[in-house]
Amino acid sequence: MAITDTRLRICTFPQGWDGTEILLRILIAPFGNPLQPLDSGLKPFAQAQLALSAHLIPNLDNLPRPADVTERILLDVNTPPNIEQVYSEVATQFGVDPTAPAAYVPPTKTAFLKMLMPSYLEASGFARPRTDFAVTDNRYICALVDGPRPDKRPPKAPAQPKWEAVLAMALRQPVLAEQLGLIYVTSVGPPDASFYENGGWLYVTLDNTSDYFAVGAAPDFLKLYAARIPPVQVDERVPVFAPVLFPVTAVPPAGSFDDMLLEADIYSDGFARLVHTFQADRTDYLNLSRQNEGRSRPYEETGLRLGWDDEQIVIWLNRQLTDDPRNGSPIARDTPLGVRGFRIDVRAADGLGPWTSLVRMQGPLRLGDLDLGVFDGEMAIELAPSQLQGRRDGEYWLPPYFTQWTGSSLIAADPNAFKVANVAPVPRVLNPVGEGSVPLRYGKSYQFRVRLTDLTGGDPSPDAENEPPSGIATCRFRRFAPPPVR
Repeated sequence: MAITDTRLRICTFPQGWDGTEILLRILIAPFGNPLQPLDSGLKPFAQAQLALSAHLIPNLDNLPRPADVTERILLDVNTPPNIEQVYSEVATQFGVDPTAPAAYVPPTKTAFLKMLMPSYLEASGFARPRTDFAVTDNRYICALVDGPRPDKRPPKAPAQPKWEAVLAMALRQPVLAEQLGLIYVTSVGPPDASFYENGGWLYVTLDNTSDYFAVGAAPDFLKLYAARIPPVQVDERVPVFAPVLFPVTAVPPAGSFDDMLLEADIYSDGFARLVHTFQADRTDYLNLSRQNEGRSRPYEETGLRLGWDDEQIVIWLNRQLTDDPRNGSPIARDTPLGVRGFRIDVRAADGLGPWTSLVRMQGPLRLGDLDLGVFDGEMAIELAPSQLQGRRDGEYWLPPYFTQWTGSSLIAADPNAFKVANVAPVPRVLNPVGEGSVPLRYGKSYQFRVRLTDLTGGDPSPDAENEPPSGIATCRFRRFAPPPVR
């Protein structure tokens, strides 16, 4: 069995330390069709009854090894009672292709690039790029204007979705993901509240009472990924976040993990470090070579643009392909990126009011005839590099800024935009919470912060107040576009 055919992966995502316990979200990722046997002679994932136990290591002397585990604790989690029914409904509603996916083969000539905008250079105290994939010249705008055009091909009929794509979609809606047995939410308390005072490791695996436990030690059947736990103190309440996961192996894997360990430490609280904002004051703001020349004012108001941690994000994305994307070297270090997306908060720049999430949504959820309950939580801004020439390989570019705020939700469509266009609004499945509670007004100043969210949808609480100072950006909203003529 090839490593790319691993049947089950378990990823551990801590959420916070409350003084005595670590709050946990656990991702269980099966391979192939969950309604078919997971492997020869085994139950389908949709019929399995899983029992999970947490393994705790009270130091950071080595990468996570089973031999260093000092505590094993059975977790209070149960497989959802109607899991097979939900999988069957998903297969019906989405017309899922039941065949198993082919083993993933990473592209060999692909790289992700990002143009660093002046607002990021100022926020970071930029001296030189941390990576070759972060650029400060006009390559991005040249690719937009002068790059080779995509081949003209007739559009293809939509393909039948595969299970891996459908389950990836399901992870973006935690209510559905929990009922599919992909996400478990629980907590684990070390035997002593001082257990992690020097930091350590935490990973979750199958308990000896679980289905699949007997075959869990088979080569490549089960892969476990641990979270680095930073030093936490007794009676301290702090968020704990895992931006990068580490493989659990008996023998230390080859290669240096210094960069990943540093990132796990820097982002252990789940907040972005370098948030920056920009308001377009001219139409060609992407052309960095013309910043000091005559400017053509914007034709219309586009609000405030936001970015954050540009170089770190482009490093993370390229590492998921290969250690050296330009030379096509094979993947050497199995360190999955734990960050799925980002959540944006805003408040008045005086800092007196509470933070308001711009991605919180609420509403009932249904899947065919199944009532999944009510969702009341936060969605996320996800970053998708684009291939400007429409090819699979080659250079993919992240956008200059990652999102823009016009005074409404960053997730739901702005109802005012539909009114301006004089078209009927798109019906909302979920409705934004707190939309308009912080109105965007000319002459007012605003602060923004960015929280990272992991693959399970976990993140620091919106009520957290221990964000790093560099993680708060302040911007005054001014009028550059002319008033509309009526």
